[in-house]
Amino acid sequence: MPMQGILDYAELRKDISFQERGFNPVDALIFSVLSYVDWEESVNASSPSVTDACASFMERSAGTDLERIFAYSPLIPQLLSQLKDSARYQEVKIGEYRNVFDEAQEIQFAAVTMQLPDGSLFLSFRGTDSSMIGWKEDMKMTYQESVPAQVLAWEYLRQVTKHYTREKRFLGRTRRREIPTLYLGGHSKGGNLAMYAAVREKTLHPHIRKVFNFDGPGFRETFYEQYEITDIAPRIITYLPKGSIIGRLLAHREAAIVIEAKESGLSQHDAFCWSVSCDDLVRAQGLSEESDRVQEYIQRVLLDRSDEERRRFIDLIFRVMDRLEIRSVSDMSQLSIRQGISGLRELSAMSGEERKFILDVISFLWQQTRSIFFHPRS
Repeated sequence: MPMQGILDYAELRKDISFQERGFNPVDALIFSVLSYVDWEESVNASSPSVTDACASFMERSAGTDLERIFAYSPLIPQLLSQLKDSARYQEVKIGEYRNVFDEAQEIQFAAVTMQLPDGSLFLSFRGTDSSMIGWKEDMKMTYQESVPAQVLAWEYLRQVTKHYTREKRFLGRTRRREIPTLYLGGHSKGGNLAMYAAVREKTLHPHIRKVFNFDGPGFRETFYEQYEITDIAPRIITYLPKGSIIGRLLAHREAAIVIEAKESGLSQHDAFCWSVSCDDLVRAQGLSEESDRVQEYIQRVLLDRSDEERRRFIDLIFRVMDRLEIRSVSDMSQLSIRQGISGLRELSAMSGEERKFILDVISFLWQQTRSIFFHPRS
């Protein structure tokens, strides 16, 4: 019988060690979700266990509005509360937290590394957070060859691997280098970053066992023309909820598995909506009609345009967002009349084509996000 989701898995597997039940895709999904947490004060002074890090974070966050911080995935605090009492995750060390957020350069990047009991590493890359900077960087992927977060992910893979590589010496000379087994993964943009880093760092391909892309976008076709992926592609797997929107964007050359999920629209992008079993994600028969319909819409209004048109229209979107003083996703549910008037002034200065595009996008975002704000999951 399938479990309801990763919260059930965390609870029912909390007393089962990795020796009894080995690392599996559900663990990979949980590790990927953990990258959304700000571990700055909880892991970098040392490399604590996941359980101790979760306990530390929850203690430090007492009184903080975590629902606003985790606007798109409000159950993350509940997961942390469960993991802090888990014997299974007590065996896993967490460290190497990196966080780069630069509004001027429009960069949103974070990653953290888990070390499993057997010494292998899971490098977890953060997906898009609730900031508009993160969303804009994502959308730049449609017209740029690379974005800063992708390059940072590649650098992170090299730096972390170097840190954990051990040299065995004999008579004062290096005998051999022991590079740990590597897993890479992430949810949403984080999955794209994991794939990008894995593809780019060819020297580590023999040591990468699996790359998990949980509903993350693909790449422009020019990416596959520039980088050879033949040897690493069999080790990359993309998981798509049956109503996937984000994970179907751009081009994919890796294998994909469609999985069962609750909710609809962008709400289904939340990993807590996905169905899991005791050691895997539950497969669905195929993608939904809604997913196909949304992909056709996105293709028509944005992806069928030239790179220059995409850049111009994406700049328009975020210019309006800036005028509306929308800095994060949660701000969309709290627009004032004054902000609305300001946004209308911005629209009035646009051409008819630009205005129609912006209104179409706002309508789409409203339809996709209203269930998050008005029907929160519990």
